[in-house]
Amino acid sequence: MVVDNYALPEYFHDEVERAMLRLGVEVSETTEFYLVNLLSGFCKTESLFVLRGDEFEEEPLALMLDKALSGDRAAQIKGLKRLGDVTLYISGFFTEHLLKGTVGKRYYADMGVSAYSALSSLFAPDEVFAELYNELAARFIELAGVIAETGVPQEAADNITLLKMYERWIKTGDESLRKKLVQEGLIPVDKKISC
Repeated sequence: MVVDNYALPEYFHDEVERAMLRLGVEVSETTEFYLVNLLSGFCKTESLFVLRGDEFEEEPLALMLDKALSGDRAAQIKGLKRLGDVTLYISGFFTEHLLKGTVGKRYYADMGVSAYSALSSLFAPDEVFAELYNELAARFIELAGVIAETGVPQEAADNITLLKMYERWIKTGDESLRKKLVQEGLIPVDKKISC
């Protein structure tokens, strides 16, 4: 697939680098590469949904976790990776939806952190995969912010965008949103002020 004369991985590489620069986030080269591939992969419907019959459906996270933990080592790796990736992608791109849903962003983050932590433990501590999944678990919220930033225009265009960003920061406490608000010249305050 090509986007504005870019192949998807090239496009997402540039977007991830810009987002990390804007948010002041630094990660290992391996993790940056992983994020680029994650974003490129989720351009396919089957990466996010499960095909049941002739329809794609969302699979509940608890069911994904149960399947992952009940299999052999290979099934555990595949299932935990999918669970971590799905929760990271949704936490980044669909934050607004999660804030309005019955289970919130915290649930998705907890499931993602747990999945990546469990996945890391399946490898020897000095293996590159153990280090990768440890970083994904430890910095899950921050990386979800990077993913969210790849879908946000480079500059906040108007006051409505800034207000929505501020409201989202109040609800989530997301440090990447606070940094963005400061960059836009706002000083975020989460305490009610009474006169």
